[in-house]
Amino acid sequence: MRPNLNFDVQDSGVSFFLENRFRHSLTGPKMHSLKSSVGKQQARFAPTAWEVRCLAVQAGKQAQCTLRRAIVELRTRQTLLGISLSGDRKRLELLLPHGLDLRQPTEVLVDGKVLGKASYITSRSHGLFARMPVQSAHLKRMAAGKQLAVRARVLNGKPLVIRTRLEGFASALAKLR
Repeated sequence: MRPNLNFDVQDSGVSFFLENRFRHSLTGPKMHSLKSSVGKQQARFAPTAWEVRCLAVQAGKQAQCTLRRAIVELRTRQTLLGISLSGDRKRLELLLPHGLDLRQPTEVLVDGKVLGKASYITSRSHGLFARMPVQSAHLKRMAAGKQLAVRARVLNGKPLVIRTRLEGFASALAKLR
């Protein structure tokens, strides 16, 4: 029997639950360690900073830029959550873990209030991709907000919530212009 998963990730602390088998919790300002209650396994999660990355597709053409952030397990480099805002500011794309119920859209929340719903678009070996259309009002809420959360359901119907701070988002958004 596969255990039920529920992640709750925040910049000031991480909790990782595997129902009836493990319960880990540790807080820290930059890096998060999760120690297994069985054995000596460790998983360390670290959020990257909000950053703008640009890629020159063709010489002489304007570079394509995106605003990104990820929460990554340091040992395996596996992404727990990836967030990307397109350079034209019209799409928010999410990279999510496998095992989610694809029949229900993923909700994106800012400070506990629903910002919108992201629809799943494809699956790759490293996770599920979802996309949400974005309007300027959404970006204003994110720039003024303190916390972004992504809420989905795993296949057994239990909620999966991944939270991260929006600190630094507004300044990175200004660089995307």
